[in-house]
Amino acid sequence: MKKMAKVLTFLMCAALAFTFWGCENPAASTDGENKTPQENPVGTSTPGTQGQGTNGTTQTPAHVPSDLETPLTIEVASDGQIIIKNPWSTLKYKKNGGEAVNVIADEQEPNSHGMQKTIEVSRGDKLEFFAAGSENTTAAYPLTITCRYGTDCSAYGNVMSLLNSSNFSTLTEITQEKAFYKLFCDNHIKSHNQKNILLPATILSKDCYNNMFAYSMEITKAPDLPATTLAEGCYEQMFDYCRQLTRAPELLAVTLAKECYQKMFYQCANIQYIKCLATDIRAENCTTDWVKDVSNTGTFVKANGVNWSRNENGIPASWTIEGEHTITVTGGVASVNGQTVTKAEAGVEVTVTANTPATGKEFDVWLYNPEILNENNEHNSRVTFTMPAENVTLEASYEDIYYSINVDSAIANGSLSVSSRAAYNQTVTISANPSEYYALNSVTVRNGETNVIVNGDNNTRTFTMPAGNVTISATFRITPIGTKKRPTEVGDIVFNDGTALPASIYNTRNLTDREKQNAIAVVANVQGSRCLSVGLKQDSKALCSDNSIGKTNTTVFSHDGDARATRDAICNDNNSVITDYSQDNYSAIYWAQNYAGFNNLNNITNDWLIPSKSELLLVYNNKSVIITATEKIGSSYATVPFVNETTTHYLTVSQSSENAEAVYRVDFTNGDTQNHQYHKTWTGPVLVIRYFYCGD
Repeated sequence: MKKMAKVLTFLMCAALAFTFWGCENPAASTDGENKTPQENPVGTSTPGTQGQGTNGTTQTPAHVPSDLETPLTIEVASDGQIIIKNPWSTLKYKKNGGEAVNVIADEQEPNSHGMQKTIEVSRGDKLEFFAAGSENTTAAYPLTITCRYGTDCSAYGNVMSLLNSSNFSTLTEITQEKAFYKLFCDNHIKSHNQKNILLPATILSKDCYNNMFAYSMEITKAPDLPATTLAEGCYEQMFDYCRQLTRAPELLAVTLAKECYQKMFYQCANIQYIKCLATDIRAENCTTDWVKDVSNTGTFVKANGVNWSRNENGIPASWTIEGEHTITVTGGVASVNGQTVTKAEAGVEVTVTANTPATGKEFDVWLYNPEILNENNEHNSRVTFTMPAENVTLEASYEDIYYSINVDSAIANGSLSVSSRAAYNQTVTISANPSEYYALNSVTVRNGETNVIVNGDNNTRTFTMPAGNVTISATFRITPIGTKKRPTEVGDIVFNDGTALPASIYNTRNLTDREKQNAIAVVANVQGSRCLSVGLKQDSKALCSDNSIGKTNTTVFSHDGDARATRDAICNDNNSVITDYSQDNYSAIYWAQNYAGFNNLNNITNDWLIPSKSELLLVYNNKSVIITATEKIGSSYATVPFVNETTTHYLTVSQSSENAEAVYRVDFTNGDTQNHQYHKTWTGPVLVIRYFYCGD
């Protein structure tokens, strides 16, 4: 038991001794002129301090310096050289805690007008650097600390030891422009495995870190950048071409300054992570080319609601923004502040614009998931919504535009049936509804001043709907009554539209009402291209009156072969032989000249003649055919029977050779003309003839 008590007593004393005296930190050092916070080394006597040494003096506990109290240090892992280019007048260094040595340039810097100092170092050496402030005044000849190629060295510690040798651990502001310009530019210093270079200032000056690590291709980790107040160009090209960096330092400043981040990570080909909390990025060129030629993939962390561009001046286009979600838009484009995006953070306002509709289409509605729109705006082709904390899909739905189809109200003799509207490129069918005895002649479809192609025939036509309203007009033509364009053979029934119906057809069927109503003649004889046809109306008339000049005039009735010559000699006398032409004096001639048939002649109202003897004999020769035709036509529109017991002798306009006051007539029972001379003043049966063209 006693032995145990002695052991416990020893352990307690050891603990108390450690509490009062602590351990000496070999890294603690001073520059020899200005004391570090550890004023007295272990073992010196200071009145009134805790504990006493073995010699009776009071002992001060060993001070453990913080990282900020560690000056800028170069640690060497192999024999070699450290080169100081353009050293400031107050620049000093301590090697392995020894005395401070002024750095005085003593050789010409290669390829430059500047001067430099070469310091020989051995493996394990540590060089601490101090100065009373930056002496960089221009971009020329800045202080640069580097290692000779092949010398294995690394850097760590507080760079503010170059601005104040004694109070650097508390400095938080840089006031001198270009303070650390190109400090480690284009050198072979590495990042320390365990310790960091410290840049503790929170308030920066113009160009203070400009090009600080540019082309330092062995730097693998960037120092923290806690600054919140930036200045023009403060980080410009700071890590330009640092190709070993994979992660950028966290950038805490909220408001950016002119050119502050310009080319900051330019050509840092392996950088894959950047966190920048800036919310005001409006300063001139503040991020110009700052991520140009970085890695194609990476993650960017930013403050919510900031509208960064997606390019080398903002966020790399192919990088993921942390906390953002995918926007999938079909038939439209999503954008933030005018920039096309496929992702957005929750809480950011996103605008989606539907694509320009295809011809004949119009935007209808957005289909979306989740519920980001409401009924009041889902039908707008351009909408803005707040990005939710999840992926969003939108689909623009388009519908056909239906254009109006208008039918001309002035269409006559028929109508059109067609839909009142149709979509672009739709095939539209027009159905014609002709009035009785009419057929569709033409259809015109117009889109403004442009004619639309119409296809089809008969009463059905089609067209392809253009992207606009159309107006349709149509014409209808009366359909031919006969089956032939014109009469060509004996027995043809001639209609008032000039067409004809052959006996071969009407002998096998009854005539239609339309055919009966419009029949005007029957072909009695064909003479080359002329068809001598007989009219369907007969009457009883005298050729001359007792008081007429023609009663005894043999000249006008002497044209036996041509009834037209006789008619002209009486009606259109140019020799003043007949000067008393009138209805009373020449009743039969007048009747023929004004022949109306059964008031169904339409425009075929001229050239009807009282036949000559030879012409009437031609009618007689084919009387059976004529009789058949007139019977088919019927008594309402033809004299039926054509020859009967009271009408067997028809007058001609051929002058009798035996009596100046007589003409020949033809007996339709036997064709006799010689024994049946008839006085011109006597009333007798008459019919009319007309010549129709029957050529091709």
